[in-house]
Amino acid sequence: MAMLAAPFFASADSDKEWSEEEKALLCKNYIGEIFGKPVSIIDHYKTDEGGRVYVKYIRKADNQEWRYACAVHPDNIIWSGWLDYEKKWGRWRNEDRVTLDYNSTQNTVYFKHPHHDAVTVNLD
Repeated sequence: MAMLAAPFFASADSDKEWSEEEKALLCKNYIGEIFGKPVSIIDHYKTDEGGRVYVKYIRKADNQEWRYACAVHPDNIIWSGWLDYEKKWGRWRNEDRVTLDYNSTQNTVYFKHPHHDAVTVNLD
C-alpha cells in the first residue's frame, strides 16, 4: 500500500483572520480544484458584508458564465453555486467542505478534498 506524504505544518493556526485578498485567493484555488479550472480564468468580483467571497469564470466551450460563492472560515471553506435558471444561490455544499491548514512560517495554506488533488496556496 502506497503512503502519500502530506506537508508538515509546524504552526497551524486555526484562529487565522483572512484578509479579503486571501479569502479571494483561497476561493479561486478551491473552486478551480473542484471544477478542474485554472485559477487564472477565475475572477473575484465581490466580497459581501458577511465576508462571503464571489468568483466567476466563463466556460470557453459555450461562453457560459459560472458563478460561485465561498464561505471562508478560519479553518475551513465551503461553496455554493448560482442557479441561473432559478435566479438564486444554491445550497451550501457541506459535503465539499475542506479543512484549511495554515503555515504561518511559510505563509501557505494547504487543503485536500477527498476526490481531488491536494492544493497548497502561497499567500505572498
